[in-house]
Amino acid sequence: MPPLLLLDEPITDLDLASQERILEVLEEETTRDVTVVLSTHHLDEARHCDRVLLLAGRLVADGSPDEVLRPDLLRRAFGERVLGDHASHDHAEGLLLLDEHGHGEHG
Repeated sequence: MPPLLLLDEPITDLDLASQERILEVLEEETTRDVTVVLSTHHLDEARHCDRVLLLAGRLVADGSPDEVLRPDLLRRAFGERVLGDHASHDHAEGLLLLDEHGHGEHG
């Protein structure tokens, strides 16, 4: 097994069962001392990472999910695309949903 896995949105557009299986495999790999680096636009997925880099054309924040996935930093990165509180989750900070229609070159 390679010492590093680089993944671009590994669970995007997969059914729930496939998402769960992919995340289980990634967790198994980290227990084998494999470094897993992934990109995601899903805050819940990022919450399960050890370290998060928040990017918006530049580095906005770097640290643990609790340090980085804060409403003030998410607003700094995504501005008006922040839609609202996602308080049903049991996390230190309320998660915010982002309007993904503003992602990329969508019209």
